[in-house]
Amino acid sequence: MSEPEEMTAFAQASEAAKNGRLDEAETLLAAVLVETPKDAKAQNLSFAIAMQRRDFLLARKRAEATLALMPGDPNTLSNLGAALIQSNDHATAMSHLNAAVDADPNHFFARRNRGMLNAALGHYAEAVEDLKVAVATQPDRGDTRMALADALTESGQLDEAATVIQEAAKLNIGSKVERTFFW
Repeated sequence: MSEPEEMTAFAQASEAAKNGRLDEAETLLAAVLVETPKDAKAQNLSFAIAMQRRDFLLARKRAEATLALMPGDPNTLSNLGAALIQSNDHATAMSHLNAAVDADPNHFFARRNRGMLNAALGHYAEAVEDLKVAVATQPDRGDTRMALADALTESGQLDEAATVIQEAAKLNIGSKVERTFFW
């Protein structure tokens, strides 16, 4: 497969995954990975597909394979942390999320996932700190603002939580708010 064909196949796989056509995405991605098995973007997409399928063991394996190609990459460390959270391996997830934040203190997903994990573990002060950075990094994410509001509420900071909720409402985030880990 020539380089333009690889890009086309990868772009098609990305589009298929984005639109929920996971079998098609996997097929297209397999062709890319046969030709370029060390393609980190393709490896990361294969991770995302496994997460969409809720196959967290496979997602973990794929994130670990990508991390071997890109040691210390904050996106890959955050991805691995997300897979580990979903597998209830919180201590190892926190280790990878800490490494992701150390590598890039403003990495949105690393901060958001670490904040969500801290909140789930009852560490609200740490959750608030991470979620504030995540909101500052991507201020248009109403779901992250709501996660911050939850952490603020749990830590007793009700006035600030109310302000954050009002800000989220201005973003017109709709009636469904996802309170899940993102990769």
